[in-house]
Parts: sequence; structure tokens; C-alpha cells
Amino acid sequence: GDNDNTVTSRGISFKNSIEFNNVRGRWTIMDDLTVLNKLFHNAGEIVFDNVNATLFSYESNSTTPRTLALGSSTLVFIPNLQSFNNQTFFLQRQNFTLLEGTSTLRFKGIQKANFYVENTSNVPIAFYNIEFLPSESNFSANSISINYLLFAGNGMLQGTAVVRKLELTPNKQYSFSGETIIQIDSLVGGDACK
Repeated sequence: GDNDNTVTSRGISFKNSIEFNNVRGRWTIMDDLTVLNKLFHNAGEIVFDNVNATLFSYESNSTTPRTLALGSSTLVFIPNLQSFNNQTFFLQRQNFTLLEGTSTLRFKGIQKANFYVENTSNVPIAFYNIEFLPSESNFSANSISINYLLFAGNGMLQGTAVVRKLELTPNKQYSFSGETIIQIDSLVGGDACK
């Protein structure tokens, strides 16, 4: 709908995909949200009012104006085979505003997590905390800054980023592909990463 709307799930899990499509719409998530499928953000503003959410995947593949306000929320992604082109988090950066707050995007589960930000405009976008917990994760983004980035399993990194604190797990494998440039202010990895 138009203007301000609220979404209250009262502990009920959504089994089907959820789509936000109205360019004038603003939806505030009022309590913890579980979507056992995809969340499509095609237009409008989604406000996570400092709540937690569990999703299979988030897709915002549109050039229509969109805003995602996270506050201090934690979004947990559990990748599955239904994720868009196997993307757990897919963002088309054009006309997209992220208000990251002190939020955490946490990827977990047994499937590979794929994080992709298409940023052809090269306008920087900032995330607060991103945690990859699966045994294998792919990170691909350009013109991105992150306060804290964790890889608990093997990882592939591609693109350009500024990372305040990068934590890698000892005895795992990390590859940097293409013209990857990551500025790291602090690297944590134990003796095996030296």
C-alpha cells in the first residue's frame, strides 16, 4: 500500500515469497519475521524496526527507488536451492539506499552463501556487520564498505571494498579473484593466517 504500513507476524512463519512492489510504500516490520522463501524488494522502503528476521534470500533486482533501513536488526539468511540464481543476497545498487545502522547480516546453513552487490554506479554503499558461517561463501561487490566481515569457512572475495575488521578462520582457504582490491584496517586470523 501507499504511505506507512506495518507488518506484524506474531510468530507465524511465511512459507511463500514476500514481495514489496509499491514505490510510494513504506513497510515497518514490527516483530521478528521468518520467511521460509525469498523476500523480493522491488520498490519502496522496508524498515526493520530493530527486530530479527530469518530468510532464505533477499533479492532487490530493480532500478526503481528502494530503501532498506536495518537499525540494530539481525537478518539471518539460510541459503537453499531456491535462492535467486543461487544468490542468497542479491542487490542491484542503482536507486537503492541502505541505512545500515548497527545491523548484522548473518549467513548460515549447509548451502553455500552467495553475496552479490551489483554496483555499476560506483556510489559507495556501507554495511555494518556481515558474517559468513557456512563452510563455503562467495562475496562479490564493488564500492562497498563494511565495519566487520567474518568468514568462518572457505571464501571467495571479488570486487573493491573497505573493511574495518576482517576475520578469517585458520586452516580455511580464501581466494581473491579478478581485480580484487580490499583495504583492510584490521585482520584477525590466528597464527595459521600469518
